[in-house]
Amino acid sequence: MINIIKRLVSYIIIQIRYWNKLKFPISARIGVRSHFEGANRIYERSFFSGSMGYGSYIAAASYIAGKVGRFTSIAQEVKCNPGCHPYTYPFATTSPMFFSTLKQNGHSFSRKQLYEELRYVDGTGEADIDTGIGFFDHMLNSFARHGLFDLTLKVRGDLVVDCHHTIEDVGIVLGEAIKEAIGDKKAIRRYGDITLPMDEALILCAIDLSGRPYLVFDGNFTSDRVGYFDTQMVKEFFYAVSYGAGMNLHIRQISGENDHHIIEGMFKAFAKALDEATMKDSRIKSVLSTKGTL
Repeated sequence: MINIIKRLVSYIIIQIRYWNKLKFPISARIGVRSHFEGANRIYERSFFSGSMGYGSYIAAASYIAGKVGRFTSIAQEVKCNPGCHPYTYPFATTSPMFFSTLKQNGHSFSRKQLYEELRYVDGTGEADIDTGIGFFDHMLNSFARHGLFDLTLKVRGDLVVDCHHTIEDVGIVLGEAIKEAIGDKKAIRRYGDITLPMDEALILCAIDLSGRPYLVFDGNFTSDRVGYFDTQMVKEFFYAVSYGAGMNLHIRQISGENDHHIIEGMFKAFAKALDEATMKDSRIKSVLSTKGTL
């Protein structure tokens, strides 16, 4: 019932905001921070989060996240996530053969890297999240905002059983997404750490993007749940993330009494430490390892 109400509220908000620019049925799902120029349409059972130029539309049962240009037609059952490639002057094509030295298709006309294409981790903190667990949504929004990661996440889990599978699976997928986003780890700092306060709670988080998964977790909670989120799942979530991403992750509660503050402090500390670990350092020419690989 809660999810139905949330979808209805979102539908009404977007209808009011873009009543003269966008047509879409209630079965379509649209990120609340999306933007439309006009003469746009999204058909049934499609998902869209991003910006759409004038005269563009998306056919049924598609999943599109990112920027859609003007007068673009997207067929049904198309899935597309945002990537990094040039599409404005002075570049005449999105083909990496003309701007990249990575030779994605085995060839390159460019002698030097003309466009920074491996920067998927860097964002502005925009998030569109719906897991069906309100407190978990709040934590993931905090993670995205404070780490400046752009995150779109739509989950349909077996919440009629409990929240375990939903939270654990999100952790696995998020970890794998982080691993894919940082790629070969060239020129990134690799390490990140912070001691973060959240009211009476104080949380330490340290990360090593070593490729070797390991979690050390030290947290004490006084209640079984915060909202519909089982506090036992905090450790399970970070365990799943650490193994999905191949990271060494330490999270330690130094102080704290309120479970909401403690958990929120953990998610924010994780975000800030990960942001630091994925930052580029111009002094690092390859990977930060004596072995030459991570």
